[in-house]
Amino acid sequence: MPTCKTRSVFLTRNFEAFIDRKVVSARHRNANHAVRSTLQLLSVLAPKEISTKPSGRQ
Repeated sequence: MPTCKTRSVFLTRNFEAFIDRKVVSARHRNANHAVRSTLQLLSVLAPKEISTKPSGRQ
């Protein structure tokens, strides 16, 4: 199993509410699961952009 890295992110109120709704609806076990699932979906929908787009940070 790959090693997981912990990250801290700042969320807008809209994203925070989105995650809270997913957890309350029982679609996801917790906020971590909701974020991972959403990122996995994004990687399927836009794989080229994710793998080739520069982050702008170094």
